[in-house]
Amino acid sequence: MGGCFSRFRRCLGLKDEEERKETKVEMQEIDPVPPLGFVPVNPHQSPAAMANDKIYVALYDYNARTTDDLSFKKGDEVEVLDKSEGDWWKARLLHKHSSNLIGYVPSNYVAARKSLNSYAWYFGSAKRSEAERLLLMSQNKHASFLIRDSESTPGDFSLSVRDQQAVKHYRIRRLDHGGYFIARRAAFNSLHDLILHYQTITDGLCVRLGRACCKLEVPQTAGLSHDTADQWEIDRSSLTLTHKLGEGQFGEVHEGRWNKTTKVAIKTLKSGSMDKEEFLREAQLMKKLRHPKLVQLYAVCSRNEPIYIVAELMSNGALNKYLQGAGRMLETPTLIDMGAQVASGMAYLETNNYIHRDLAARNILVGQNNICKVADFGLARVTQVFLEVENLRNSSLQE
Repeated sequence: MGGCFSRFRRCLGLKDEEERKETKVEMQEIDPVPPLGFVPVNPHQSPAAMANDKIYVALYDYNARTTDDLSFKKGDEVEVLDKSEGDWWKARLLHKHSSNLIGYVPSNYVAARKSLNSYAWYFGSAKRSEAERLLLMSQNKHASFLIRDSESTPGDFSLSVRDQQAVKHYRIRRLDHGGYFIARRAAFNSLHDLILHYQTITDGLCVRLGRACCKLEVPQTAGLSHDTADQWEIDRSSLTLTHKLGEGQFGEVHEGRWNKTTKVAIKTLKSGSMDKEEFLREAQLMKKLRHPKLVQLYAVCSRNEPIYIVAELMSNGALNKYLQGAGRMLETPTLIDMGAQVASGMAYLETNNYIHRDLAARNILVGQNNICKVADFGLARVTQVFLEVENLRNSSLQE
């Protein structure tokens, strides 16, 4: 009786509870016809691109920062020649008109051509709340979607779909003999095939899938270039200060450029505000801490005064000023999400046994699309140690 009732519901276009849940898969050979949201391959690719497992697809645009770097556009293909330098790979651009161009590329800007990461709709370990935040942004419209790793079942996946001003989630399950499904009556060999199907018909989903969710945040590179990735001290002459962004207790913050190519934030520390050797020891630790919700520290100039700290540039500045200005009309859900971003960065610091000591809105920086990142997570400890030493020194002199 139950089976008849289920079939009757399906005839009416209604969904069973099983069909409302989420699924799982093995990525297999990519279909020759790409789905909406797949990172397109450059039409001028070299024939070598079709028979080489070293071929990677560019996920973002990248403009060369040094003469040793390789510029490319989203969708271009490159042949990776050398991965020995870790975060920066030596590669050849595969293009009919520029096949001899060789240089370094940031490894987090490319993905293996046949990998899951090469699809624009795959968002990896994004949480359910993060998926909802992204899909509800103004850049995404009704029927936008993404696939992410399942939070509850490692190895499985979840499909998140925007339905007007709400987000629906479906579990993607794996069949015992291989393949993926949301509803058992429609199983597919790959996630790619599953997406193609639901971009054609709704078949029980809340809406026919449209475009892949926009990836609004471009990842930061490890260091400014392959030359500086493991080099903390850089030449002061490579920096140009363009204009002042703000001023604090220990110095000023300027927008500037490194090597005349890359926008950066440059913090100048007032002379005598902290012990130089203690600062450099702390700076080495700060550079090793990498997380999407921590401001990326690139380098320092410490041989002369004032000391420069070179960091990722966040376009909207400090959170306290932002909430008093351009962000003063933000709605409660957005504010809660911004708080959650800060909490994510702080949780990462905790897992690395690192204490911020001065978490405040002035030390949270805001980028495009209300992206928030924790800043100055090491300077508070350095200045505190410096002040304690100074106090002890003064006390001993008084005695």
